[in-house]
Amino acid sequence: MPEPSCTLVDTSALATPRFLEWAQHELAVAPSMRLVLPSPTLVRSARGPRARATLEAWVDALRREGRAFLVEEHEVGAARVALARLVTRAVAKGLEVRVVTEDVAWAEALRAAHPTVVVERLVGTSVAPWFAPARRPTEVFSPATALQPLDDATTPDQPRPDPGVLLGGDLAGSRLGGLLGEGGEGWVFELRAPSTAAASSDLVAKVLRRPTASRRRKIDRMCEVHAPPGIAWPRAVLVDAAGAFLGFTLPRAEGTSLDRFIARARSASSSVDRRDLVAVARGFVERVAAVHAVGALVGDLQPANAIVGLRREVTIIDADSFQLEGFACGVGVVDYLHPHLVDRDLRTVLRSPVHEAFALATVLFHVVMAGWHPYAHRGGTTPVENQRKALFPYGARRALSDVPLGLRGPAARLWSHLAPAIREAFVDSFVRLAPPGPSEWTALLDGYAEDLRAGRCSHEVAPTLPRTAWIAAHAS
Repeated sequence: MPEPSCTLVDTSALATPRFLEWAQHELAVAPSMRLVLPSPTLVRSARGPRARATLEAWVDALRREGRAFLVEEHEVGAARVALARLVTRAVAKGLEVRVVTEDVAWAEALRAAHPTVVVERLVGTSVAPWFAPARRPTEVFSPATALQPLDDATTPDQPRPDPGVLLGGDLAGSRLGGLLGEGGEGWVFELRAPSTAAASSDLVAKVLRRPTASRRRKIDRMCEVHAPPGIAWPRAVLVDAAGAFLGFTLPRAEGTSLDRFIARARSASSSVDRRDLVAVARGFVERVAAVHAVGALVGDLQPANAIVGLRREVTIIDADSFQLEGFACGVGVVDYLHPHLVDRDLRTVLRSPVHEAFALATVLFHVVMAGWHPYAHRGGTTPVENQRKALFPYGARRALSDVPLGLRGPAARLWSHLAPAIREAFVDSFVRLAPPGPSEWTALLDGYAEDLRAGRCSHEVAPTLPRTAWIAAHAS
């Protein structure tokens, strides 16, 4: 096995008409490169006698110069096994090695066995990788120094692709499967492997409406960072068979969106109680904290972007919209935006941790108050107008009151069953605009869960009595 950087070529590549032209160019520009080849006698039907004779003479000359080494096997399968063993030896010795093959199945097998090996195919007189090179994941994103310009403002939406589109890159030979869902940013499809009609149980494909260069750069960057737990994080860039950027692959998230989970919890027939709501709220906080731990912000925090599983586990989706480094989160729902962000072009704003904490508090209020918005109340205008003016109906003077002044009905009863510390945290969030961060919310929700376990407040999603009356009724 040669010690300098080496390129192993299998029979399928050796048989291509442009192989000789490519190899001559490669050896001319890279004097230290060495070729490891199967015997040219294995190239039969794919090349005519004259071409094969030229190839054999060229290989023989390279062997005499010490720039080509032959795998002395006279059967294609045996030659490939010998090449695979040489790859294993090269990797074990830390050598730089690449493989050129036209066989996608063997390329996939090499990729699975040796993720760091570059596996390429001939494209004309050059080569292109079958797969993206293996990344070395980093722990966190770098702090943002400037806003990254986006190129999608004037880019028209692409039409939705049909199932069956042939994919390239890491998924060469695979196809888009059935449509699973769609949103403002794109569509989610099943993935179907080339060897089976069955859909992948682990990964799905998100095809973007606007697959621009800036989005490609962002997805590439996300794939270089370890995926936080409980986040539908991009796993690999998605391209079609021609190499055009489509979107990315991501883990499949099973369950119900958080907004639908809350709506169902309010149904009289639901088995969900307040303990489930608090557990889901805490799980949501954990996921947000995991995103912060890698140096990113969720940005578009809203119940529709969280999935609740059968065991109340939470997954945050739409990770491609997260704010990281200089890439802004260009989307958002006004009901969950900090007042300072309302009416602004979110594509031109880098959000702050306070903006994120405000959105987090709004989602948590929505969960523990079983669907109520913090700025929606009788006698007010729209929630957005109240939000702009910080008109929180449960205000500072009323935070510790069981029944807030001026409020009656289900919202007032729900508020009365929250622990005083949680009420005060919501007042900090929506009156003083100084919301707690994830670590504080974790402690507050743990305290609330203990109150529920100890029977100090109702387990009902929609309590029928204010807390003081409920305690009196349960004391007798």
